[in-house]
Amino acid sequence: MAVAGIAGMLASIAGAEVAVRFPRKTMVMLIMGVSCLISMTIGFSAGLDPAWLAVLCIVYTIFFQGDSAAIHAGVITAARPDLRGATMALQSLGGFGAAALGTIAAGWVLDLSGGGHTFFSWGLTFASMGLAAALGVILVARTAD
Repeated sequence: MAVAGIAGMLASIAGAEVAVRFPRKTMVMLIMGVSCLISMTIGFSAGLDPAWLAVLCIVYTIFFQGDSAAIHAGVITAARPDLRGATMALQSLGGFGAAALGTIAAGWVLDLSGGGHTFFSWGLTFASMGLAAALGVILVARTAD
């Protein structure tokens, strides 16, 4: 978990740097899209060798954290200078609120699909998280450049 946490933090910083060099919207959508694809497969991969599964989890962490700083930088850039603090506060509230609801939703899916006793149960749980990333791609695509 420590390796995944550090990798996620570095991925967030790297995601922001990539978004400065390339179109932010495209990069955020790409990172979210890859996160979605990994999430849709990771739960069904529970039968892999634990070492490979750990690597897959770290890669997943890199992608689901990779868009964070790019989104934050975009929000700050787009905010009116006199409302940057309030904008950042509202964005943080929304982000942490969504994260809290996401854990509840994932737990609900896990419970309803067998409590994690099968690969199918874990597959559906991670797929539900992938759907959230897919929704992110759709919402970002609908924003102005």
